[in-house]
Amino acid sequence: QTFRTRQLQRPAAIGGDCLPAVLRMSKKCGLQPCGGAPGDCVLSDWCEWSKCSSSTSDGLRKRKREVLQPPAHGGAGCRGDLEEVES
Repeated sequence: QTFRTRQLQRPAAIGGDCLPAVLRMSKKCGLQPCGGAPGDCVLSDWCEWSKCSSSTSDGLRKRKREVLQPPAHGGAGCRGDLEEVES
């Protein structure tokens, strides 16, 4: 916890009014989640397409990417596929 204080410099005079004042304030510290600030998911670029799985017209090819940084402390999640298949 951290504190700050202030002092009344001049009391009310000649019938003046002095509003109630907060002379000491406290604030909790260290409220950030453990490990630091939120971090969004980061995905790699797509790898090159694989070679076709067949020499006929029914072959498939694939490409992949991976998670470089998973989301942390409430950051945005990963969006999109990690693998694509093309015929």
